[in-house]
Amino acid sequence: AATLIEPFDNQEDVGVDGLVRMWGEHLWKHRPGSISFPLDNGQIATWKDWRDGLRPRKRAGRFIFTQETTPDGSRAQYVRFLSFVAEEMGAIALKRDSTIIVEDSASVGDLIVALKKEKESRIGIILDMCKVPGGERLYLLGTCGTPSTNMYVMRPYSPVQGLNEWFTLDGAKWAIGVGARTDMRRGTLR
Repeated sequence: AATLIEPFDNQEDVGVDGLVRMWGEHLWKHRPGSISFPLDNGQIATWKDWRDGLRPRKRAGRFIFTQETTPDGSRAQYVRFLSFVAEEMGAIALKRDSTIIVEDSASVGDLIVALKKEKESRIGIILDMCKVPGGERLYLLGTCGTPSTNMYVMRPYSPVQGLNEWFTLDGAKWAIGVGARTDMRRGTLR
């Protein structure tokens, strides 16, 4: 299965960007006044600053937000803000601004983050979970490709462990990591 995600107009639209888009849409609907995202360089980008007309200028690896335009809280400006965030936020920021969780506590919305060489990354999100009659938990897993215009509901494949569309946790981690170290993380995006 696949769900269409509106793509960003940025240079390198990768899998993390699809999660940024989905999370951003959720925040726009439920908490439009207090939206912020971590950036890979350690800074926080806030929708309030962008809405108030502040725009980023890069200097020495950091962003300085300065007044460049009049305030505009329109949907079009929010999409531009998310595009900036998607370009400057990756798995490094997600890994830094999330907490490692014990695998027994994995739940819907938790992330599986795999980093290779601190640059190449893959992200999966737990979309749903269930218990089979024997008590084992199985997980429905989503991920975005590159470009991240689709959210895919993955299916286990040989040798990944699972049943139909449902993964075991080890199978889900293997499918996302493909040989890289993976962490189960709970996001703290706000």
